[in-house]
Amino acid sequence: MDIHNWSTFTSLRHKEVKGVWNKFAEKTDIVTIDGNEHAGVIAAGDELGLIKLFRFPSEKRGAHFRKYVGHSSKIGMSKNKNQ
Repeated sequence: MDIHNWSTFTSLRHKEVKGVWNKFAEKTDIVTIDGNEHAGVIAAGDELGLIKLFRFPSEKRGAHFRKYVGHSSKIGMSKNKNQ
């Protein structure tokens, strides 16, 4: 079986996105992510309507991020436009 690296992914459980989780979170606040290896960015949407941008990879829980307010009570899906 060949292993292929994709340039984007949306898995909440991937080892390279552990940093999107708060150190003390129960892993329920983040509802969607979209990571882009080439752009070096992870966009995460949460239950409070925030979009959080992290650097890729982000392997350590509680990583620094920039946050932006969405126009919804919950972000259902995030997608990186530069794919």
